[in-house]
Amino acid sequence: MLSDAERNEYFDRKSKEIIERFLGKDSPYPIPDPVTVRYTSDCSTKGPWYGRPRVIKNPNIDRQSQEYLAWYNEEMHKTNGRIVTHVEGGLDDAVPDPIK
Repeated sequence: MLSDAERNEYFDRKSKEIIERFLGKDSPYPIPDPVTVRYTSDCSTKGPWYGRPRVIKNPNIDRQSQEYLAWYNEEMHKTNGRIVTHVEGGLDDAVPDPIK
């Protein structure tokens, strides 16, 4: 069983071999800090990209029809599915006399 120091030495040796194989014998090991600096976006302030909405306003949605549909569904809920029509004035003016 390897101790922590032996295991770390083994991984350092293998890392150096791999870096020499890919970058050449004259490459420095360990790699200097400017190469390993990670450039991050403003995710730390806004949260991750997958948590933000992708489409803020969908241009394909007809807003007026959506508002009408919401109103219609609310009215159907209030009247238990019956269509209720409100007529101003009397029905005599709206309904013509029957044909004889």
